[in-house]
Amino acid sequence: MSIEVVAWGEKCEKRKDFLYTMQATVKGKRELNRLNKEVPEWKSAGQGFDPNTEETIILLKCRFPEKKDWVAFAKTLSFPVHELSSRTGKKRTINGKRKNKRG
Repeated sequence: MSIEVVAWGEKCEKRKDFLYTMQATVKGKRELNRLNKEVPEWKSAGQGFDPNTEETIILLKCRFPEKKDWVAFAKTLSFPVHELSSRTGKKRTINGKRKNKRG
């Protein structure tokens, strides 16, 4: 299984919270069900399908009171989550396994 997730957040000044958008790429019904099971509180914001690769792209949104709450949630997911920086646009992995450097 290869669920690919990229997320980005925006600080909401009025509500004093963070709105995160998650873009997930899944292939097949099994991966879609797994994604929905792990993020049930997220609301659907859009969906697309690529007929060439047979992948479904899903946009989901959820609010978090603090950025640390988002990071804690992302670390509980069973698939890698990459976050895009709103300032620089760079991607960083939140919950990926670190490679050991031996030498």
